Amino acid sequence: MELLPILTSGDIEIIKVNQDDKRVRIEGVGLKFYNEEYGWLCGNEGNYFYDKEVADIYYTNENGIISLKGIGAKGEWNWFEVSAPYGYDITDVKGTFKIITNQETSVEITNKQKWVKLSGYVWEDNVNTKSGNGGVRNNLFRTNEDDNQDLLLDGITVKIIDKTTNTVAKDKNNNDLITQTRYIGNKYEGENKHNGHGSYFFQDVETDKLKDYYIEFEYDGLTYQNVLPYNNSKVQSVPNYSPNRASKAVENTRNEFNKNFSVVKGDSINTGHTETEDGKRVYNLEYGRDESEHTATLNSNGKYITSGNDFITQTSLGNYPIKSDTNTAGYGLGLRRWI
Repeated sequence: MELLPILTSGDIEIIKVNQDDKRVRIEGVGLKFYNEEYGWLCGNEGNYFYDKEVADIYYTNENGIISLKGIGAKGEWNWFEVSAPYGYDITDVKGTFKIITNQETSVEITNKQKWVKLSGYVWEDNVNTKSGNGGVRNNLFRTNEDDNQDLLLDGITVKIIDKTTNTVAKDKNNNDLITQTRYIGNKYEGENKHNGHGSYFFQDVETDKLKDYYIEFEYDGLTYQNVLPYNNSKVQSVPNYSPNRASKAVENTRNEFNKNFSVVKGDSINTGHTETEDGKRVYNLEYGRDESEHTATLNSNGKYITSGNDFITQTSLGNYPIKSDTNTAGYGLGLRRWI
């Protein structure tokens, strides 16, 4: 190993930006620098090695910048990208720049963001029992200040659907983008801290296809109906309304679903069926009877367990599922980039 003194030098500022929105700076991109005259850059004082393996890796800061001082000004410099943060591909071509003696050179390099993580949560909207709030459901997720009874829902099936093919979308490894709401650790969603239950999480979702994707939720249609969405005027008139607290999904088959239960008939002491208004038989029903309580309970609807003070778990979808989705609600998916 040999360190070489440099007589002429200048400064370099590398700026890493998002290829599709250059206002966005990228933190955590790792680069190495090479010059045929000097070798591989190490340290921040104009020192060099001949061995690439021991050369330093320089990382962009929170502003997407690598700032180097006193770099040798002879010939061309090459940068090589060796690491990139989640979602970005490593740029596979080297780039070049020149140092001007006693001046600062600025170089902008773009990276393509190809993959993104996507998350959200599902909740049960309950009657608010705090005094002065009218004892009503408000179609918004709870806050500590004005809504105290909503519960998070585990076990709800969530899918990302490609509306160009009407099929489940795939991640970068060609796996179906299907999951269930569950505990994924303490979360902060909008204005609401919650305990991490009721959350869904996807990763490796292709950014260029987000415009063609929507999110679909499936649950028991006899137990639950989707609340009014974020863009409904009634919801927007609720005190302390925020779109971050409101539903981004709407059911698109509720009327048809309800028509399948227009008529309910008993076939025996423990069985029955449903019909449409025009007499078409749709669902067979089975009941569990409790003669001491004089009650009969439908066996094949969804099963839910109150698992804690803040959440419920769906343990069985049942035979009467219904779906809601973000596309019907007019809510599109896209990147949230912080500028």
